[in-house]
This record gives sequence, C-alpha cells and structure tokens, in this order.
Amino acid sequence: MPSAVFPRRKQLTKRTCVRIMMLKDVTDMENGICLKGSVEKIKILKLEETPLIRFTLTVDKQEKQNCLIRAHSLDFLYQVTEGNAIVIYGRKNKRNQVVVQKYHVNQK
Repeated sequence: MPSAVFPRRKQLTKRTCVRIMMLKDVTDMENGICLKGSVEKIKILKLEETPLIRFTLTVDKQEKQNCLIRAHSLDFLYQVTEGNAIVIYGRKNKRNQVVVQKYHVNQK
C-alpha cells in the first residue's frame, strides 16, 4: 500500500505531553492517559535485567494512581526520588494500574 494512504501519526514527545498537561491534569490521548503529580512509595517488584518498579503517583490529595514501569526503569530509579513532581504517559491494565511508557521529571 502506498504510504500516502496511511500517513505517519504525530509521535508524542515529553514536551508535547507537558504542554497538554498545562491545559488539564488528566488527559485521555489515543487510549492512553497522561498524568501529572508527585511520586510516593517506590518499590522494586522484580529485580531482573530490566527491573519492574511500582510507585504511587499522587495527582490530587484525594486521587492516587498505582503505576508500573519497566521500560527505562533504571533511569527512573536514578532520576526520581520520593516527592519529585513528574508527568507520565501510559495505559491502564486490567488491574487499573497505569503502565508507564514515557515520563518526564519536572525540575525544581
């Protein structure tokens, strides 16, 4: 099939996600979810070549989301500490946890 029929989708970058987050705290983008909040309770669930990490993202004082990250998890452990403000993009799994695909640490 010619590529003109199916044009490339604009890829989501960290900067695009942050711009969208300035408009809303929670945005549903192409069946994904983009959240902004602070990190709490970082745990390593599986220690493998690429560790599985679980953390709690506090969006509001009342709303907390459980999040999982495997892609770039070592970089995540290096960059993020409890209390850091971050923006994440991911999808919900069957257990209503956000599986993080991309993240951005806000500088203080």
